[in-house]
Amino acid sequence: QCLQQLALRAADFLGFGRAFVGRLEQGTFQIRWEADRGRTRPLQLEVPEGPLARALKSGEAFWSQEHNRAANLDFGALSAFQAKQILTVPLISRDGRVLGVLGALDRLDGADISQEDFRRAKALAAQGGVALEVSQALHSSEQQRQRGEALAALAAEMNSWQRLPDFGKGFVNRAAALLGARAG
Repeated sequence: QCLQQLALRAADFLGFGRAFVGRLEQGTFQIRWEADRGRTRPLQLEVPEGPLARALKSGEAFWSQEHNRAANLDFGALSAFQAKQILTVPLISRDGRVLGVLGALDRLDGADISQEDFRRAKALAAQGGVALEVSQALHSSEQQRQRGEALAALAAEMNSWQRLPDFGKGFVNRAAALLGARAG
């Protein structure tokens, strides 16, 4: 939901028709949400290796005034956006790690992308990076809490006097819950 709201607010705040947000997952940028004139939708797009991905991974912004005509750039899946202008900035954690990407497509007024657009996009991306970092930390904390509860329940069952089949069933169920498995 953090990414969805960021995409929705970015387009409006930056004055662009559309925006997208993605995470850096296992070394590639995965676009997860697009906002288009006040509506969001989930996406499953991968940013291919190339100038765009290299710039973002190094913590730099990337833009193109007419990316569909830039023959030397491989935008891969991003070509599906059918956009003339693209502005992307990395989502960076407080300690400087690149967490994802925030992109804006096609200024509403049709003007060229400006230095003010960069400044505003970087400011928004900084806030978005912190929000994404906090969201990831909360998710990790919840997973740790669930593991702790599963371990406590497993310890309680191991200390109780049960018949062997009941103990085995309880042990397998708790172990599966602890490992995040659907069955055991």
